[in-house]
Amino acid sequence: MTSVFLICDCSHRDARTARYMKHLYLIPHVLVMLWLSCTSEAATSTYTIEVPWSQTASMYSTNCCTYSSLSGFNGTYTYTQKCSYVYGSCVGSKRGAFWIFDLSGLPEDATILSASFKGDTEYNDMGGDTTLKIKPTSGTLTNTFAHSIINSASWSSSLYTWGGPFSLNIPATQIESARSQGKLGIYMYVFNGGGVHVVNSGPEGARLSIVIDIESPSGACCLASGACAVVPQHTCELAGGTFVGEDSECADTSCSEPCIGDVDGNGSVDVTDLLAIISAWGPCSGCDEDIDGNGAVDVSDLLAIISAWGTCN
Repeated sequence: MTSVFLICDCSHRDARTARYMKHLYLIPHVLVMLWLSCTSEAATSTYTIEVPWSQTASMYSTNCCTYSSLSGFNGTYTYTQKCSYVYGSCVGSKRGAFWIFDLSGLPEDATILSASFKGDTEYNDMGGDTTLKIKPTSGTLTNTFAHSIINSASWSSSLYTWGGPFSLNIPATQIESARSQGKLGIYMYVFNGGGVHVVNSGPEGARLSIVIDIESPSGACCLASGACAVVPQHTCELAGGTFVGEDSECADTSCSEPCIGDVDGNGSVDVTDLLAIISAWGPCSGCDEDIDGNGAVDVSDLLAIISAWGTCN
């Protein structure tokens, strides 16, 4: 499952009061957290999508300072460390940290505004001179691909990172390039003799934070909970909702499921509905009493009334 945490803010607002809602949905292959802040006008929406890693591993070394192979796949921490010698003896082998991010969840019509690699270290003293390299890929994290990031990255940066939470900027053009291949590989090396343990889980775990822009018409959106929100169409669809239409309003929209058997619409299935069924017995194309829509009011409709008896949920 690909997890995508998404924050939405509509930049074009009219004089009406904006509606703020928070929903958490689990839809196939995508976990989407939405902060909805929109009006009924068509809007250009800015989203921050935080994509967690799909693979991670550390590369260890032979001869103290020569990278060899990946190990410790998908662990709680991914490790990086400089190699260290004392009196000619290796006291700490070089280690590099690698991650793969699946970008298939990015909307095709989105414009990438900015991106950053974010995370946290186990302890606050785990900082140092840092090398960050990236490379697009359509494959998985292998020794061959890891060495290719080190030796022929599409982009690299040298900077200093402090221990604790970090955020390292990546050019938007690099995300655009990686999106066409589907995945982005990241290599991080911190010049720290004691080692750096990058956290891989929790809200501050290693992740790719991407700010995108999408222009989308706004209108009423029926959410899975039965609630209604006026949001851009794209936001609604990402949340697994049903977009009613451009400029539609929640006041004119019913998002609740119809109550089967409630012929008179009074919020319950009761004697009145039973009598309506009996009264309309026989051929009856398109009438409300024909609950199963077979063109006649008959025993199946009567059984539907009995099955649904009581107050509508």
